Parts: sequence; C-alpha cells; structure tokens
Amino acid sequence: MKKLLNMKKKEKPIRTPKEKPKKEARMPKIKREKPKRQPKSKNQNPSVKKLPKPVSVVWEWLKWLGRQILKLIRIIPTLFPKKSEKDAPLLDGNVKVLPQFCIQTKLIGCYLIPVMLIVILGIVSYSRSSGALNDNYESAVSQTMNMANEYFTFALSNIESDMNTVLSDSELSTYYSGEYSTNDAQQKTRDDLKKKYDALQEKINSLTPGTTAYYKTYYDYARIKDEFKEADEILTDASDGKTNVYNSFNQSISNKVAANQFIGNIYIVKGGYNTFSSQSKLRGQEDKTKEDIEAKRDIHSKGEEIYSAFLDTDLGKKVSMDATSYYWVGSGSMPELDKLLLVEPSSYILRVAHDVSSTTDAVMIVDIKKDAILDILTNFNLGEGSYVGIITPDNQEMVVEGKDITKEEEGKSKTQNNVVKESIYKNQDFYKDALKSEKDSGKDYVRYAGKTYLFTYEKIGRSGIMLCSMVPQSVIVAQANSIRVLTIVMVVISCIIAMIVGTLISKGFSKSINLSIKELAKVSKGDLTVEFRTNRRDEFALLYGSCNDMLANIRGLIMEVESVYDALSVSLNKVNTSSTTFSETTKDIQTSVHEIETGVGEQTESATDCLNEMDSLFTKINVVNDNTNEIGSIAASTQVAINSGLTSMDNLNTKTKSTTDITDSVIQTIKELSVHSKNIGQIVNSINDIAEETNLLSLNASIEAARAGAAGKGFSVVATQIRKLADQCLASAGKISNIVTEITEATKEAVNTAQTAEEIVDEQVEAVAATAHSFQALKQHIEKLSEYLESIQSSSKDMETSGSSTLNSMENISAILEETLASVTSVANVTDKQSEALTSLDDASSQLMIRAERLGDAISKFKTK
Repeated sequence: MKKLLNMKKKEKPIRTPKEKPKKEARMPKIKREKPKRQPKSKNQNPSVKKLPKPVSVVWEWLKWLGRQILKLIRIIPTLFPKKSEKDAPLLDGNVKVLPQFCIQTKLIGCYLIPVMLIVILGIVSYSRSSGALNDNYESAVSQTMNMANEYFTFALSNIESDMNTVLSDSELSTYYSGEYSTNDAQQKTRDDLKKKYDALQEKINSLTPGTTAYYKTYYDYARIKDEFKEADEILTDASDGKTNVYNSFNQSISNKVAANQFIGNIYIVKGGYNTFSSQSKLRGQEDKTKEDIEAKRDIHSKGEEIYSAFLDTDLGKKVSMDATSYYWVGSGSMPELDKLLLVEPSSYILRVAHDVSSTTDAVMIVDIKKDAILDILTNFNLGEGSYVGIITPDNQEMVVEGKDITKEEEGKSKTQNNVVKESIYKNQDFYKDALKSEKDSGKDYVRYAGKTYLFTYEKIGRSGIMLCSMVPQSVIVAQANSIRVLTIVMVVISCIIAMIVGTLISKGFSKSINLSIKELAKVSKGDLTVEFRTNRRDEFALLYGSCNDMLANIRGLIMEVESVYDALSVSLNKVNTSSTTFSETTKDIQTSVHEIETGVGEQTESATDCLNEMDSLFTKINVVNDNTNEIGSIAASTQVAINSGLTSMDNLNTKTKSTTDITDSVIQTIKELSVHSKNIGQIVNSINDIAEETNLLSLNASIEAARAGAAGKGFSVVATQIRKLADQCLASAGKISNIVTEITEATKEAVNTAQTAEEIVDEQVEAVAATAHSFQALKQHIEKLSEYLESIQSSSKDMETSGSSTLNSMENISAILEETLASVTSVANVTDKQSEALTSLDDASSQLMIRAERLGDAISKFKTK
C-alpha cells in the first residue's frame, strides 16, 4: 500500500488527448562562417622573390598545419565538460553533431599536438646542430691552416738551413780566396818556354847525332825542357785544384737539390768567377788550354752580368743592404735574371737569396719548385669553390681552387686542374687588412664575387709569405642544410602518419558509434530484443556488454512490472479491510499522545542544562586551538632554519670534496714531475757521457793534427773548439743536474705538504658529515613535531566544529521540543480528521484501479520476446 502511495506522489500528470507535448530544448546549431577571401592587391611588393617549388610546397603545408592547429585550439575547450553543463538543455535523438565537434575531428586534433611538438623539436634541433656544425667546420679550417703554416714554416726553415750549410762550406771560401789562381806572367813564361822547347826539338831533329852542335843543342834542350815542365806543373796544379773544388762544390749543391723536395735550383754568383749551379748547362770549365781559357773569360763575364742583373732587382737591393737576412720573392718578378740563369718562371714558385759572407760581391739564390708547393696546396682541399694560396712579399700569389673529383677534367693532373690563373687576394681589402694586422693568424667572413666566404690567413714565420684560404659559406652550411631537409621530410612523414592513424582510428570509432546509435534507435521505439554484437576488444566491447546488460535488466523489469500489475488488483481488494483496522489503531494513538506530552516537558529542562555546559566547553576549545597555532608557527620557522642549515652543509660538503679531488690531482702532478725530473737526470748523465767521449775524440784529433804538421792546423783548431764545447756541455750538464736535484727535493716537500693538506681535508669531510647528520636528525624530530601539531590543530578544529554543531543541535532540540509540545496537542485534532481521510481513501483506490489499467496498456507496447 505504501509503495502504491509513493508511486502516486512521483507520477507525472497524465496528458489528455487534446494536450500537445512540449518541445524539449535542443542544442542550437552553430553556424560556421567562412572567412572572406581578401582580393589580391595589385601593388604587391615586387622585391619579394618567388620561393623554389619544393620550399613553396613545404611552406603551403606548414600554413595548412597552422590553420588546423588553430581549429584544434578552438575545439580543445569542448573536450572538457564545464560545471555549467549540468544545467544544459536535455537533448533527444534528433540532435545533429557539427563536423568540428565530432570524435574524428577531436582525435585528429589530438594527434596533431605531438606532431607540432615534433615540428618544434625539429626546429630547435636544426638551429642547435647547424650552429655546432658551423663552429666545428670553422675550427677544422683553422686547424688545417695552422698545420699548413707549420708545414710551410718547417720546409722554409729547412731550405734556409741548407743555404746556411752551403754558405759556411770551407771549399767555397777557399775557392773565392784566390789560393788556386794564376797570373798572366806565369802563363806567358810557360808559353815562351813552350816555344823554345818546340824550336830546340825541331833543331835537334835536323842535326846529326854525335856532332858538337848536336850535343850543345841537346844540352840547351834538356835545360829548357826542365824549366818548361816546372812552369807547366805550377799552372796545372793550380788549375787542377781549382777544377776539383769547383766540380766538388757543384756536386755538393746538386746533392742538396736532390735531397730536398722543395729546392729546384741553387745558384752562387760572383763577378769574375764561374757560377756555381745545380744546372750543368750554366756551369763553367776549369781547363788549362788556351781555348778553354778564352771560353772561361766569356763565362766569367756572364757571371758578372748575372750579378749585375741581380743587383738591379728589388731582391738584389734588399740583399745588398742587409747581408744577414733571407729575402723571399715570387716567380715572374725578375724576367731578365731568369733569362741569364736559363730558367723559366713557370718552373719555380718562390725565390730566396742571401749574401755570401766569405767574400764580397757574391750572392746565393735558391729557386723553390712550383710543383712541390702546389702539391701541398692541393692536398688542403677545403671543399668545392674554396681557394687556398700563398702570397709573397712582392704580391705574387699562387692560388688553388678546391673542386670535386668528379669535376676534374680528363687528361689533366689534379695540380694543373685546380690552379687559378686570375688574382684572388692581393687586390682585396680584407687581404690588405690582414697584411697590416699585427696578428699572425685570423679569420673573418668576407664578401667576394657576390658570395660570402670564410677568410682565414696565416703568416709563415719571418719570410713575409702569407698563407690564405677562402671557404664558401654554402659549403660550411651544407651539412646543416641537409639536416634541415631531413627534418622537414621527417616532420611531413610524421604528420601524414599521424593523420592516417588518427583517421583510421576515428573511422573505427565512428563505425562502432553509428552502429550503437542505430540499435539504440530501435530500443527507443520499444524493441527490447536488440542485441549488441562486436569483434572489438576495447572500451566499445565494454559499452556493448553494458548495453546488453541494460536491455536484459529492462526486460526483467518490464516482466516484473507485469507481475506486480497482476498482484495490484488483489491488493486493492484488501484496502477496505485495512481501513477498519486503521480506525481502531487511531484510538490507541490518542492515549500515547498524552504520555508523550509529559515526557517532552522533562526533556526541555534537560536540554537547557546541556546547552550551558556546551557553551563553557566551546570557550576552552578555542583557547587550545590558539595555543596550538602558535606552536605550529614556531615549529615551521625552526624547520626553515634547519633546511637552510642542511643546504649550507651540503654546499660545504661539495666544496670539501672538490678540495680533496684537487689535492689528489696536485699530488699526482707532483709525482709525475718527480718522474720527469728523474728522466732529466738520466738525460743529463747521457749528455755527460757524450761530452766525455767528445772530449776524448777532440784530444785524439789534436794528436792526429799535431802528427800531420802544417796540413793539420785547421783540423787542430776545430778539435780545440770541439773540446771547448765538450767542456761547456759538461759544465752545463752539471748545472742542470743541480737544478734537477733541487726540483726533486722541492717536489718531495710539496708531496708531503699536499698529503698533510689531504689528511686535514679528510678530517674536515668527517666533521661536515657528522654535523650534517645532526642537522638531519634535528630535522626529522621537528618534522614529527610538526605532524603532531598538525594532528592537534586538526583535532582542535574538529572539536571546534563539533562544539558549534552541538550548540546548534541543542538549540534546535530545545526548539523542537517546544514544537513537539504544540504538535502533540494538534495530534488529537488530526486523529479526529483521520475518519474523514478514510472516506477519501476509498476514492483514491478507485482512481488507482484506473491507473493500473493504463499501466497494463503501457507495458504491452514493449517487445520482450
């Protein structure tokens, strides 16, 4: 009966046939306005260049992606329900979903978020990697140029060293000293004696042997013959010695040329003398015939011509003004001198000259092979379009252009193919600035022929020669550009994959959702026999399972309602019987009401006393709460101070560990220094042994020189100098040994000091660790105290809340008790009216029967089987 009464209260008013159902509120359709296209302006900027096709395609794709992201940003707020949606209008099955709100659009938008992160990652990676690659390339170019500079410096130093060796040769000074020269009187005496010798020989042949005239003539013939032999031997010895020295020295400088890959030719020129040369066609002959003497005079006159032509050049003027320095020039700056030296300017690239100190009006000239220098330059290929070259002090330059192997022409060597004929550096302002700079090396980005290059220069020693290179900026950034292309390709592929995956997944979702909508439409029409079937094993499978369970429950509910309807008729028949029983029960209720009135009066007095006690308790709870808050503030301040102390202790511990590491490193370095000092001592001992051996050798040399007499005087002087040098080496080695001993002692003291410092630092580390442990323990105690205080504060607040609630409850109880007194009085009146309610109950039962019939009609609309 009670269930039926409750159903009656909750039941909605029944619509009459004439009433029209109210339309339920629906979600308004959002009209999406298409953006109006702006007309193209005729006055567009003509300076904007059209992008290349691949770049323009990527640019268009990026713009499309940006538009999609903007749409996604607008859609994202719809993914999260707002609080205000609880009051949103109720929707029915006729609602339409706009494309921008469908699940497919949202899924694709969600997949575009990581794609945008990939785009950002690609941009950041490209910017960082391109900067690092450019820096590495510039560093590699600088290191390459530095190595080339060191190699050239080493090669030029070797050349100057070879020149110094040749110039200090004793044979050269002997040749120019006049020791092997003869005068015209000696030559005339020999010629006169030769004529007399020939005349007497003819006269003897005409005389009869045994006669007095024959013997007299033969006596004169023998005397003239001896005088002629003596004069001829003097001239022959002088000529042979000079020829031997000349040929030997020419062979020596030829060996120098053969031994040094950079030297092409060597010339030693002096007026009135044959020219020393590594070229055989430029050498003279030291012979004793009259014809050879005449030829020699022509060669001597050519030597004077060569020396005169040399002095007329800028190089000759510099050498004549400074006889102690080496001066370098480029090829092609002395054409007249090249003709006299029988050399082509194209066969050499550099020329160096130095004065011959052992005589006057003489110079040594060395030509540097062009191929040897070009081989070095071509080996330093810095990339396609780069230029590497050397510029001499007289602004003669030799430049090689870097090319790919595939672009080299057939039939030409690598050297010939890469040589640049036109001038590259000498007329450029950046080269002039580098030439004026006090720095020995440098680099900067410059403009040349409309392109940007990385210009690098190195000054080669004191020769005045400068090594320069220019690398196109396009070559430097080539690797970075490849990374950019790869990044763009990977981003495009990622976007395509993300869109394909998002589309496939969203299509699967849409298919499952549309199937669900179709089946649920059947359910909405009353068909409860629908079954949801799927092969999916995800949340849709759970949804379909839940729908099947829901329909099964609804079918069971409808069946149960049918059974309830059958029982409803029986229950209504029993209502009349229950009404009689209800009247008798009403009399018993009146008796109970008087007893309740007495009890309520006593409860009112008790409630008043309890209210006073609760007011006193609430005051004490407030005092406890205030004290607890004050203790909590003090504990929080203490915890902050402890945390600050722990931070300071951690910093001190870190610095102490760093000090320990540094001390260990210092000890290790000192130990290595000690090992090196021992090695130096061993080297000094070796020097002492060598010096002693050298001293013995010089002593033996002095003895041999003394045995040789006058011929060994020069060797004796050398032996004396060697012995002095050996003595100096011994003295220097002794000083070095003393220094090494002092270093070793200082090293030992430093090791002891460092070890003592290490022990102190270790003790300091232990003290810091102990202090940190104490701080940590204090921190834990404070944290526990804070937890207890928070618990007390929470309990105090709960007590305060409970006290307030209890006060309110007590006040409510007092009010309720007063109302109860009034209610008990009115209960009697209500009891009288219950009889009238019984009459109304009969009417309600009739109405309930009518509604039960309608319920049966509604149940029949559902299909459950």
